[in-house]
Amino acid sequence: MKNGQQSIDICIAYKTLEYEIALANLPEKKNEFENNLFVKYLRIGREKQFTYIDNYLKKFDDDLDETIRKKIAILLWKLMPSKSVFAQDFCYPFSRTP
Repeated sequence: MKNGQQSIDICIAYKTLEYEIALANLPEKKNEFENNLFVKYLRIGREKQFTYIDNYLKKFDDDLDETIRKKIAILLWKLMPSKSVFAQDFCYPFSRTP
């Protein structure tokens, strides 16, 4: 599939690339949750849905173990737009030349 291209990396994901991105962007400390570009992006226009995540986070101490992080990652994953919209939104700031 890579056809000899070094810039392409194929990996196995637990669920999907989007879920893995959500999980990778969850800190181990609850107080660091809002300081993340991915979380800020998902929150835009989804304040009502984020109320459920915010309330869920309140149940836990500051330390978020792996099980809790996986559950929150699923919630974030479900808030993500379609694959194409997500890819376009995130590549746009990086694709412009100065």
